[in-house]
Amino acid sequence: GLTFSADGIDLSVDGRIDTAAADLSGRLALADLARLDPRVTGAANGTFRFSGALDALGLEARLELPSGTAMGKPIEKLAIDARLAELTTRPGGTIALSGSVAGKAAAGQATLRSEADGTRVLDGLDLAVGSATARGSTALGGNGLVRGQIAVKAGNLADLSPLVLMDLAGGLDANVTLDAANGLQTVAVEGTGSRIRVGENAVGRAEIEANIVDPAGAMRVTGRAVLADVAAGGRRIERATLTATGNGGTTDVTLDTTVEGARINAAANLSSAEANRLRLTALDIRRGGTEVTLAGPAAFTFANGGVAIDALSLRTGQGRANVSGRAGETLDLTVELTSLPLSLAALANPTLDLDGALSGRARITGLASRPEGNYELSIPRLTNGQIARAGLGPFAIRASGRLGNGRATIDATIDAPSVSGLTVRGSVPVGAGNLDVAIAGTIDLAIANTALATSGSRLAGRAAIDARIGGTAAAPSISGNARIA
Repeated sequence: GLTFSADGIDLSVDGRIDTAAADLSGRLALADLARLDPRVTGAANGTFRFSGALDALGLEARLELPSGTAMGKPIEKLAIDARLAELTTRPGGTIALSGSVAGKAAAGQATLRSEADGTRVLDGLDLAVGSATARGSTALGGNGLVRGQIAVKAGNLADLSPLVLMDLAGGLDANVTLDAANGLQTVAVEGTGSRIRVGENAVGRAEIEANIVDPAGAMRVTGRAVLADVAAGGRRIERATLTATGNGGTTDVTLDTTVEGARINAAANLSSAEANRLRLTALDIRRGGTEVTLAGPAAFTFANGGVAIDALSLRTGQGRANVSGRAGETLDLTVELTSLPLSLAALANPTLDLDGALSGRARITGLASRPEGNYELSIPRLTNGQIARAGLGPFAIRASGRLGNGRATIDATIDAPSVSGLTVRGSVPVGAGNLDVAIAGTIDLAIANTALATSGSRLAGRAAIDARIGGTAAAPSISGNARIA
């Protein structure tokens, strides 16, 4: 027989499999699963035995974790047993789960059988781990289409956390029905959820009802999903309603949502003939007095791990932003900004109070991890309430630079009533690396008088600054001098 031992793993195999007979058995022992994943502890054991012959191959197998932990929860006598026959021709048999997870019973069973026409049937699925259950049956036809129904319920998804090695919470009640009407795969989903949490992301309430036709081909979707009190990626989505309407060879999709006080409405179209192409027909984003709309239809084509963007044009007031090209692992993007109001920043953060307009152009190519290209930006008149009250602005800013070799160069000038010939030149890393930026120019010291007014003090004169910024963005170092006259 064959034996193998290394770093807490022991494997032994003995026997043979050929056309005449099969008698092959083996044993696997893992001293501690923590060697594979620190979230899991305990020794695991596995055994298997093939029998019969190559054209009528049987298998008995068992994988067990007698005692251990997962995500800090106890696992006791957890085992999966399989008894299968005719694996190479018409597979069938039983699969069973037993044991306890986090002090709650884990039990399950299912029967596999093959019919004469080649259909594979998974029957009597009955899986329960604590309050979480999955029950139903499915049949995979020789044409690759699936029929059946699966019902999934969970009083508390946290019961599954130790098995999926992820923090879960909340309640779920869903039904999935699969059919093969008219030779096409169909999937019907109905479900509700409450107080669902997956890691750091959460959904207060969720409802979905959808019918999907030909999901792996010319997909068409009809249905509706409603979400409320969503926290994802550090953002809060107060509500979101997504509606899809299948119409012949197309699916029309609408989105109505509120994200941190910003109201967003969008409409798009998916063509079944071009399943990877999305045509955005409407977009409206509003918060307070700020609004962004889609200037005209735009198309997005998803392929090869990236997206091709065709004619995306956004407008707000007299401003406009145009984006075209391709984004993904490789970049080929052109971005043009014309008089784009800086007040748009309030859409992302309502505490920002910026007044001015941004114009510029950027051409970006190369790998996303090491982009190349160039840019030009200008803000003729940057100010806000605080800047105006302090008498610091408005500021006129112009900047240009290039991207390459993992860095972005900067060549900027800043002018204002209180600033004369201030320049910012050098380069910054795109990713990890050190800053290398020089700042030089003259500042009127009177800009501090607003802050000093309560003390009765005043400053006069000008300061010539010659400084350099190095180090990293997380820990910058500043050196240089200032001469006051």
